[in-house]
Amino acid sequence: MSNTHHRYFKFGPYSIDTEAHLLLRNREVVSLGEAYRPILSALVRGKGKIFSKDELQDIGWGNVHVEKNSVYKSIESIRKALGPGGREYILNVPRRGYRFVADLEELSEESWKRISEAPRPPFENQFSAKEKPGIGVTNKIGDFIGLLLSSVGSIAVQRPSAKIAILMAMALGINLLLPMTATERQENRVFSVIADAMILAPINGVNGNDDQIVANRITEKVTAEIETDLSAVEPGVNSETGASRFGSPQKDLSKPRNSPQPAALFSGTVEILKDTVLVKVNLKRLPDNVIIWEATIEESMRDLETKITSIAKRISREVVEALARVHTYIEPANPSPPAPTSVDYSEGDRYLAKRTPGSIKKSIDAFHRAINKDPSDALAYANLADAYILIGGVGYNEMPPEEAFPKAKEAATKALELNRNLPEARAAMAMVKLFYDYDFVEADREFRRAIYLSLKREDEDPVARHWYANFLTLVGRFDESLAQIKRARELDPSSPIINATIGWTHYFARDYDQAIKECKKALELHEDFYVTHAFVGFAYAQKGMFKDAIRELTRAKELSQNSPVMIAELGRVQALSGNKSEAYKALNELQALSTQRYVSPYSVAMVYVGLGDKDTAFEWLYKAFDEHSGWLIHMKVEPALDSLRTDNRFGKLLKRVGLSN
Repeated sequence: MSNTHHRYFKFGPYSIDTEAHLLLRNREVVSLGEAYRPILSALVRGKGKIFSKDELQDIGWGNVHVEKNSVYKSIESIRKALGPGGREYILNVPRRGYRFVADLEELSEESWKRISEAPRPPFENQFSAKEKPGIGVTNKIGDFIGLLLSSVGSIAVQRPSAKIAILMAMALGINLLLPMTATERQENRVFSVIADAMILAPINGVNGNDDQIVANRITEKVTAEIETDLSAVEPGVNSETGASRFGSPQKDLSKPRNSPQPAALFSGTVEILKDTVLVKVNLKRLPDNVIIWEATIEESMRDLETKITSIAKRISREVVEALARVHTYIEPANPSPPAPTSVDYSEGDRYLAKRTPGSIKKSIDAFHRAINKDPSDALAYANLADAYILIGGVGYNEMPPEEAFPKAKEAATKALELNRNLPEARAAMAMVKLFYDYDFVEADREFRRAIYLSLKREDEDPVARHWYANFLTLVGRFDESLAQIKRARELDPSSPIINATIGWTHYFARDYDQAIKECKKALELHEDFYVTHAFVGFAYAQKGMFKDAIRELTRAKELSQNSPVMIAELGRVQALSGNKSEAYKALNELQALSTQRYVSPYSVAMVYVGLGDKDTAFEWLYKAFDEHSGWLIHMKVEPALDSLRTDNRFGKLLKRVGLSN
């Protein structure tokens, strides 16, 4: 066969011939199913293009009839073959399909020949056991666990004692296989089976007792954090049923568990390098021993206990999300909701995405029509809750919070009654907990549960990531927030609100230049999205660039159809610029509007903040608290309120909202 039409590409450690559908990793052939190889080739050749499921099904199977979820299975298999970074190479585009996004280098035919005709030995064989501590041991652990898991899964629930015995034998066997330092021999090694979901092996110190002391502390912290995080997202998991430990006093294991066998093994190492500590950890799917997550973390040795806590929290959050993907791969417990067929639902979804006060009101009407026609439509209830949340205070304030949020809660509750595992409903309930109840603990729990459930299905929901990013921003966890909102953008690159929120997050982190940069990028995608104009206007105002701020906020006011929020913010910035007469005009305009539509006391307060009238500003802020205004959740991080922070009344209000810690 002629190679005239062959095209060769390289990405990461992989090289591919997209005509022969041959994939190599460091010169080794990567095995893929017959139908999966052309799918990967097409995705690579069409980098950036969104391929629908129908297109990929046609590429993989042609006219052959296959199962409905065959494309999903093929993508998961390809991601698995591409290793831990597989999900970063191929992204879901919700309700549209998949696209390949890795950086590509096109290879010449000569370069391809040099790669493909010079196969090298497997990676593991290039290093001696001494150079590569733990590789051989880890493989033995995987083999040993694989043999035992089949026995665990076959034990009847009526014989929990036999299951316990095998799990204890498993832990003992792993313990014997792992290399042990002098400290490890002296100390009682503890293995944990957490919620029957994963085995947590003790982290090993690489060099001597100092390393092992730190490793033991990290193991202890990670175990506690994973128990806590799993209890937040998995109903039925709590501090008593969360972990069964081997090598320490046993908890009650006689109660039947929901899962037949652990799905993953967590392990890692710690090494002290001069003034830093290096932590390498991974999670392997069981019983096939495939790495599904790994991380390398290096931190300064200064204030080590605080650093260990931070490391443990990061590891736990990422492990729990990875664990959700394992369950997705083995047994999809919460498949994607069917594509809505209701014209009313689709209309409501379209109006909701526009994010103007008028369009949100139209979306509410459309979702009500959809529910009247199909009272079992959980997704319609969830989106109805979203609409009430938005119209009642999260950015729009077109309806009193005391009217909107109870309706939002009612709709979210109904959605959860119909489908308790619906991520959209969990995210909506989280927003009610946050913006109306001021219950930050439950809001955090519901957001994380929404994300966890979303990861269990084919199309991950970007809304849960987006709203959780908002929560993290408002409590001052900016790095975590940016990670969440950027993941949301990967899932939905064209969303106007998600792109705008990246700039909004930088604004609250007081990185105004980056906020302006991100908002400008967002406006290139959606020039008429008023929220982005507002965000960039806020950033300009904080930099003292009042002419630019007034221009952007004036545009936002126009595009929002004279939203009271935008009238107030424009008035505040006019006052800051020295034009107090315009600020008083804004107050008069808000007063006149209040006879026709709802105007939040928070908006009025913001104008008085700009005018420097602290007493009147606090009077209106406390009125906003009496109405359960969601805007008060911004107080902890809102730069526009900095002039009030030294006043005792600010601290008292912050405490009443629940933001003092």
